[in-house]
Amino acid sequence: MSEGTVFLRTLTLNCWGVPFVTRDRRIRFKYIAEELSKGEYDVVALQEVIHSSDYELICKHLAQSHPFQHYFHSGVRSGVCIFSNCPIIDSATFHYSINSSPYRVHQLDWYARKLLGLVKIQHQGIVINIFATHVCAIHTPSHLVDPLFSHRLAQCYEISNIVRQVGSSADVNILLGDLNSEPFSLPKKVLMANAGLKDVWDERPNSDDGSGETCERDCNYYTQLNKRVYEKFQDGMRIDYIMYNGCHSYKVQCTDARLVMRKIPGSALSPSDHEALSATLEIQHCKDTEPPGLSDDLLSLLEDLEDEFVSAYSAVQQKRLVSAGLATCLALLLAVLQLTSITDLICAKSLICAILVIGFFICIWDICVQRVFEASAFCSLIENVRIRMLYIKNDKHG
Repeated sequence: MSEGTVFLRTLTLNCWGVPFVTRDRRIRFKYIAEELSKGEYDVVALQEVIHSSDYELICKHLAQSHPFQHYFHSGVRSGVCIFSNCPIIDSATFHYSINSSPYRVHQLDWYARKLLGLVKIQHQGIVINIFATHVCAIHTPSHLVDPLFSHRLAQCYEISNIVRQVGSSADVNILLGDLNSEPFSLPKKVLMANAGLKDVWDERPNSDDGSGETCERDCNYYTQLNKRVYEKFQDGMRIDYIMYNGCHSYKVQCTDARLVMRKIPGSALSPSDHEALSATLEIQHCKDTEPPGLSDDLLSLLEDLEDEFVSAYSAVQQKRLVSAGLATCLALLLAVLQLTSITDLICAKSLICAILVIGFFICIWDICVQRVFEASAFCSLIENVRIRMLYIKNDKHG
């Protein structure tokens, strides 16, 4: 029996504010700020708001419409922030145990220190957990092997565990952000099944409103200007999501989901290289609401997850061996160079020695620190998955 209905309007957008990479940044952020200041959405989650000036611009424009604002500071800049017209009563930050590599300087994921941010809001008497994230990016075309797939998979699994374990502290849970995972991918499936979340695009009643691709759409001004990741998908790919579930006696359903803010008026420019996704959620307090059960395919998904993590762990150990071999070769070259006497090329010799020493210490750091951290993360994840699988099996037989 229903005891009242509340609506929550949400929006997520990857704003494409990466330094030295983005185009037309000031024009685009000005439009984004002005559009959001109209107050059409109760909660807004933004990603890739890297420049402090961009965040300050948005804060200034949204001071009246969304007076409650939170930026999740992490690394050089996380880029993840939330704006709300409802009071924020609590917040938390969860860092992922594994997140790309410092060697991938051009990709910035490690330096941004990717995270899952949480703010708890009160909306018309209902306590809602708002989770926002930007998962490790895809930089490899989909038809090639993605070296960071296991990292992205780990992050999505950790999101699902956090939402599942923290979710009961509120009446409703909503996850917004750029998951960099296709709708058919294992990371997205595991996240939804393990956390008991629903995807607004799958649940929306306006199902005739396109396929929902949020990245590399032909109609986006920047698609043809940037290197495409999804070359096999001419219509682009859906990698930005809004997901939800209800707790206790609250039932949540999506009444509308669509792509918005498609073009900057009077210009050929798009607000970002991603499309903005909006969704309206209907929240009802029902006495007879039952908590969602475990997904039927969760066990098989966790088995696939375990296999991926075991393979990733083995790959990390192989990389340690490669680094050990390379360090040995560099040490031998350095020793040979020191034993030679080339007095007329002393400058060249010093330069080569410096390069060899730097390379040697990078290899040692890789062996003793970077790969150890990575291997430990995968070990922990494997154990976590096995505990979860054991519980599910016992629950089924119980």
